[in-house]
Amino acid sequence: MLLLTNTLLYIEQLSYVGVYVSIVLSGHVLPIPEEVTLLLAGYVSAKGIANLYLMMVTGILGSVSGDLLLFYLSLKGSPFVKKIKTGVSVGILVWYSNSMSKHPKRTLFFSRFIPGVRLLNPLVAGFHDISPSTFALFSFLPALIFIPVLMVIGFVFQYQIDAVIETVRSLHRGVIIVIVLVVLVSVFYSIYRKLSQKKLDI
Repeated sequence: MLLLTNTLLYIEQLSYVGVYVSIVLSGHVLPIPEEVTLLLAGYVSAKGIANLYLMMVTGILGSVSGDLLLFYLSLKGSPFVKKIKTGVSVGILVWYSNSMSKHPKRTLFFSRFIPGVRLLNPLVAGFHDISPSTFALFSFLPALIFIPVLMVIGFVFQYQIDAVIETVRSLHRGVIIVIVLVVLVSVFYSIYRKLSQKKLDI
């Protein structure tokens, strides 16, 4: 909660610069989900500290910049990227990597709407021969949707911002748990099918 309060103060004091830097660092340097930062940006705009539309532009630029930075570091095999990957569930990483191999553009686009998964986009895309221009495009397009939506929610529900943030954080944790369970079920089902096939062959 202290970190959240400090982030809010940081955004209030530095306005657009604070939002840009916070979004670039959210999820990997700052242990605060990007969704929370965007909600706070909408909240700050509702207080008259900043213009909502300029905040949206700032948020989109920050989101794409952060993705491109991690994508570049991933291409270079940065130890920082490897360190981030160690904090990701192996099951989720394998599932995402397989999805990226089969449907790269679709995965890049839709994963941006899944809390806790979008961070994998730049980390994995660099190992799948995704061109920088393609990656930038499929980072930008979903950002045009989810960033304004979250900022508007923070703007409209400014007086219930604490409850909204707690709800988003709970959803964030819930989505991660669901993904892990789905991955585990898929793995066990795959193992079961292979064992069954071996018995039939015998």
